[in-house]
Amino acid sequence: MDEHGQHLHDLIGPYDEGSTLRFICEVDGGDPSPDVTWWRGTTLLDDSYNVTKQVFVRNDMIIHNIQRSDWMTEYKCRASNTNAINPKEASLKLDMNRKYHISQIFS
Repeated sequence: MDEHGQHLHDLIGPYDEGSTLRFICEVDGGDPSPDVTWWRGTTLLDDSYNVTKQVFVRNDMIIHNIQRSDWMTEYKCRASNTNAINPKEASLKLDMNRKYHISQIFS
């Protein structure tokens, strides 16, 4: 979900290039409580999470100054609590309004 509590799915946005985004992943259940992490492809972005009073495990990820390279990038929230069970994942792709660049001027 985003910082306003809106549930996010699949393609989200568009967001403006240069924006700062905050995504929240909440997971309930699991024994032991799961590790909740954010990924971009195979790169771990955020492994900081906490257990709330309502027995949710929550990870807030902030992306500062989104760039062209973030356009249509897939971000995944992954919950895992043992090696015996496959992790559960939720993913989203980021759509964005990209700034234009002047590459050449002809006269």
